[in-house]
Amino acid sequence: MVSTETAPDTTTGSIEWVPISKIRTDHDVNTRPIDFNWVDRHVNVFEPDKLGVPILSARDDGTYVVLDGQNRLELCRRVGWGDQMIECRVFR
Repeated sequence: MVSTETAPDTTTGSIEWVPISKIRTDHDVNTRPIDFNWVDRHVNVFEPDKLGVPILSARDDGTYVVLDGQNRLELCRRVGWGDQMIECRVFR
């Protein structure tokens, strides 16, 4: 029997505003560590308009795991944006 429910779109995700404080890394997903040298070089030249759209995986506990953009998110934290909401592409 075929369900009449539509499955969630897992191929494109959705654009959502997400609090940086709810975004985490996961060593099973993020196989490379944060490049703190890159972050340090960009602190004094931080341009929010060049942040782009980080890609996240939403978790059942309400947190998000970064799939792409962990260095940019660490830069946001370093410049004092830890309590900000930013636009992200979220996969569920």
